[in-house]
Amino acid sequence: MIWNDIANHRYGPVFLNPVKVEDAPDYYDIIKKPMDLNSIKQRVKDGIITNTIEFHRDVMLMCTNSLMYNQEDSEVYPMALEMKEHADHEIKNLRMYENRRQQRNTTTSKQPSAGTVRRRISVNSTHEDK
Repeated sequence: MIWNDIANHRYGPVFLNPVKVEDAPDYYDIIKKPMDLNSIKQRVKDGIITNTIEFHRDVMLMCTNSLMYNQEDSEVYPMALEMKEHADHEIKNLRMYENRRQQRNTTTSKQPSAGTVRRRISVNSTHEDK
């Protein structure tokens, strides 16, 4: 779902596919680890990206590549900057949600239910009586 949110950003189509050599002949000489949204989606499907941190890393790589390659006064540079800020914000929100959910699950699993406490007490009482 977060991939869709990022891809549907108004500049998402700019970052959907790999950079074409005919559009930027020296791109692959300058950018050593190219990344685009469709490659990220495929990496998720292939199990190469398995968590939010890895997803965030690849999205930031995609944006940073664009910022490194394009001049500040180019048409693409401000698009990459806005895309980076949007994606970073959305992914950080997702990570906060995941952390809260994990904390809730951890707290819930650490606190035994009333039945568990009673069973422990009765087992201990029975054991002491023998």
